[in-house]
Amino acid sequence: MKKKFITIIILICMISCLLVSLLIIKKEKEEKTIQEKLSEIIPGIVCWGDSLTEGVIVKKGYPDFLYKKLNSEITDKYNEMLNETSDEESLNPIEVINLGVGGETSATIAGRNGAVDMVLAKDITIPAKRKKIKISLVSLYGGPAQPVRAGDGGTNPVTINGVEGVLTVKQESAFEADCQYYFKRSEDGDEVVCEEGTVVHTFVEDKYLDYWMIIFMGTNGGYDSVETLVRQHKAMVDQQQSDKYIILGMHSGKHEKLEKIDDAMKEAFGDHYISLHDLFTENDLSEYGVILSEDDIQKQSEGSCPRSLLVEGCHFGELGYEIIAEEIYKRMVSLEYFAEIENLLNVEVN
Repeated sequence: MKKKFITIIILICMISCLLVSLLIIKKEKEEKTIQEKLSEIIPGIVCWGDSLTEGVIVKKGYPDFLYKKLNSEITDKYNEMLNETSDEESLNPIEVINLGVGGETSATIAGRNGAVDMVLAKDITIPAKRKKIKISLVSLYGGPAQPVRAGDGGTNPVTINGVEGVLTVKQESAFEADCQYYFKRSEDGDEVVCEEGTVVHTFVEDKYLDYWMIIFMGTNGGYDSVETLVRQHKAMVDQQQSDKYIILGMHSGKHEKLEKIDDAMKEAFGDHYISLHDLFTENDLSEYGVILSEDDIQKQSEGSCPRSLLVEGCHFGELGYEIIAEEIYKRMVSLEYFAEIENLLNVEVN
């Protein structure tokens, strides 16, 4: 009888503890701010690419215009409504991270991202002391991987076989083929032998995995076939923890090649893929206030981007980047990426 009584008391205590724990968890959930809830839905957007993402020559690239559009439709709209009806704290802007580095190939971008490993092309020995040593890099999918040639883009510090250090490059120009890489450990330690194929981990590879992602790469090469280009993109998408992503297709190159790439990318990624080749060759762009010249129309008929939207080579002027940002935003709306945000903030995102 006494044992039965003790057992009942223990059970009551256990149930009470469980109920208290559930109440605490419920309270913690209830106490989350609107800002915290919004950050869980969209921690930010990370943009991977080359100079077409970085936004060279002009003051603003497409990530700048996307940041403006995104926040004007979400955080600014909510804050305006809030100021009229409540004393609650305003929302912070949703950040858009620009990880574009000029001149980088798709292999280098995917390597910097960490989805397709950059690996040592030869055996090396990292000395115990902080001494600079020569190294060479290749992509796991084959071909060279050449980061930090025109910018760091979150590459450093790198880690090789557990040793953290800085990757540098000696070169005449960021756009010449020849260059020599060096690694210098950050702190003295034990000598470490690293075999060919050892992964070179970048600083940024695990930093934005929960962010929504945009990829714009391939214009500078870095793939030996369309299939490899698709694999590189797929590796980056598969690595990301968020299922919200947009891939931008190339707009510069031979018409037949771009069509072949577009077909493969559309098949692989469906509505997540935006063909910039189609956008800039099959539309009059009047909805964006563009008045095409006769030369622009001729270029479109040849399967090329209108010259008036470009400032140098394949690089867009600000209007071109603004159009790209608008197209990204519209595609996100059509994919219903903002549905949870609309319900949370009671705003219409359109």
